[in-house]
Amino acid sequence: ECKDKGLQPIQACADGEEQCRNALMQGLLLHERMKVWDDKGYQARRIGNPDSVIQAVERYEHFSHLDDAELETTYLAAGLPQGGGRAGSMRREDMLRNMKTVMIWELLPLKELLKECESQC
Repeated sequence: ECKDKGLQPIQACADGEEQCRNALMQGLLLHERMKVWDDKGYQARRIGNPDSVIQAVERYEHFSHLDDAELETTYLAAGLPQGGGRAGSMRREDMLRNMKTVMIWELLPLKELLKECESQC
């Protein structure tokens, strides 16, 4: 199971049983978190860097707690497109979805971003 999840038990066990146990549990926990974030649409496995995914999740959560006016200001300040060309014409869910999509694109490795571009064309 560990090898399927990208864990290296032999390397983790080089420093003794307790370190091995801790490293394996940490790896399993990280794998489960990445899976949850994937399920929530963060494309965590494609991004590959857990720290980057954590930052994206935190930023998105921050955006989702803004009131509508603050969200729209943040959205427009990011240079994202307005719905129909008019301020205030986009729904909150659309702004949040667009912001999440752009955050993911910014974090994807170049190879994954190229795949994303190819799938959109």
